[in-house]
Amino acid sequence: MKDDFDYLFKRNIARMDLKSRIDHHQCHPEQSLNEYKKEFDKQIEKDVSSRKKIYLDTYIWINMVKALHNKQKSSIYYDIFQILKFKVRAGILICPFSETLLTEVLKQSDLVSRRATAQVADVLSGNFCIKPFYYIVQCEVYNLNLLLKGQYGTIESYKWSKAISLLGDLKLSANETTPESLVLQKCTYDVAQLTSIQEIIADHDQIKHSNGISKWHTDFFNMFKRKQESTSVNNLDWILLNELTSSFKSVSDFLNSGNHSISSNFIKSNMSAITNYCPVLFTFSSIHAYLQRDKSRIIKINDFYDIIHSSLAIGNCDYLFTERSFASLIKILKLDKKYNVGVHSKANEIRQIIEDI
Repeated sequence: MKDDFDYLFKRNIARMDLKSRIDHHQCHPEQSLNEYKKEFDKQIEKDVSSRKKIYLDTYIWINMVKALHNKQKSSIYYDIFQILKFKVRAGILICPFSETLLTEVLKQSDLVSRRATAQVADVLSGNFCIKPFYYIVQCEVYNLNLLLKGQYGTIESYKWSKAISLLGDLKLSANETTPESLVLQKCTYDVAQLTSIQEIIADHDQIKHSNGISKWHTDFFNMFKRKQESTSVNNLDWILLNELTSSFKSVSDFLNSGNHSISSNFIKSNMSAITNYCPVLFTFSSIHAYLQRDKSRIIKINDFYDIIHSSLAIGNCDYLFTERSFASLIKILKLDKKYNVGVHSKANEIRQIIEDI
């Protein structure tokens, strides 16, 4: 696998005008690697902001891949792919990929299906990805804590990245003692940003993700629901308040933000700010609260991924195309109206919507 990665790295070098990047970085020796990475993120955010963002749930990707693989030109999903491809190439929209989507792809044992999905993802994502769910939530809470304290230093441009971020943060040596080493690190960073989703999937041929994390989450949530069956609490606002309090406190403790006064009263008094500044966390907690109240519903393993997909989409995108049950749930909670996100599940509706964009 190391040899494969080296090959892909060399191929990416051949793709870019390396000399122009070297010249550029040599002209800016005062800019540290971290400063350059922040500038790069801001440019990505700018590029993404001008396009409509459509988050496709896993089943949409699967149906498009099937239609293309089997050459089913009569399939509505074949049409959906072709329309999306045209709009992406025209710079009108993107269908960003995510770490959660990658995890679901890597659960597949069929390498042909994996690579076919990656190929479609490269075409429709434009190499743009939403940063990992937990990282975004941490940034939301960190920024809100600073704003409520009236302090500066909020994190900017924390939502969007290139495909390479699917592998986590790119760690490079902090050794910037010479101008040459700094230029080399910046150029290495430039090359890495060209990495495609196909390359990432191919580099993981020997890896098959299990449902370990989602199973633990699902089992824990169902156990918690069983313990709550005997309680008479059925007020959704009260359950949401507790969910947000628990989540906000956990993230704040992890970040060691120094805010030890978090309570249900703190959340209640700052609910408007949390709704506005923490859309991903608010969506995640709202769905959790709704499912917790519905004592007759058994949470399934795939629900864990769907909750993450929905949270990322509602907090970052203009549209979410997902399966019917989660589309209905989001509309019941009015999260689509709150964050002005179009949520749809019917293939005919999806085709008409993307034609009209």
